[in-house]
Amino acid sequence: MFPIGILSILVLAVLIGGPLLVGNIRAIFCREVTSFFTSPLAYVLMFIFLVAINALTFLWPGRELIESEQAALKDFFFYYHPWVLAFYAPLLAMRTLSDEHRQGTIELISTMPVRTIELVTGKFLGGFVLLFASLFFTVSVWITVSNLGDPDHGPIISGYMGSLFVGATFIAVAIAVSAITRSQVICVAVSIPICLMLCIIGFDPVQDFFADSGVRSLAFVGELLSSISVMPAFVDFSKGLIELRYLFYFVSVIALCLFITNTVLQSKRA
Repeated sequence: MFPIGILSILVLAVLIGGPLLVGNIRAIFCREVTSFFTSPLAYVLMFIFLVAINALTFLWPGRELIESEQAALKDFFFYYHPWVLAFYAPLLAMRTLSDEHRQGTIELISTMPVRTIELVTGKFLGGFVLLFASLFFTVSVWITVSNLGDPDHGPIISGYMGSLFVGATFIAVAIAVSAITRSQVICVAVSIPICLMLCIIGFDPVQDFFADSGVRSLAFVGELLSSISVMPAFVDFSKGLIELRYLFYFVSVIALCLFITNTVLQSKRA
């Protein structure tokens, strides 16, 4: 995990090659957020996200929060976040660059005095703010638990941090795919399986299969897959454990995806 992080940081250092212009990033960021919230799609997606999260938390058979009579969110609320975000984050980011290609505005942006890395950074930050706004509206679940009991707020805060990091990672993955294809449908169709795979390979039943196989090579494969999955990091965050190596992991994967996006756009720009 650490070698990947060090490599991605070195790559970004070469990639940037100079200070980023905050004004350019802010302009792209504002354009991204404005275009999203002026479209009905934004409100439809956020509504579906909130319905899915609340339904899974309060209504899912065998895991109902109220019936459990526990003032905790780890096993009833945050448990579903990576899986829901694996679908939701690509939907947020599907139009990031694919729409620019479809409308032909990517060529117009290419003629402006904006570096590719500034374009990518602005797009990513726009998607991240949309993710933050979506998660903010789920605070009602936190308020409900606080009214019904006396939860430990530390793990809840760190759980939200974990959700933000996981969602940001999936957005970065979707943006990288969006840079490659002109079709939003293809972007979603490719991004969602990748995000789901990043969850599945670190899921406890999958890891137990490799660990209990009794074959050293399979056990090594299981450890390798766990190191690139978002699940071990997210589970620790939901327990209130914030480790530097997991922060480094999320930053590394995001940086690597943005580097790939920048490279693809630069090749098209040339």
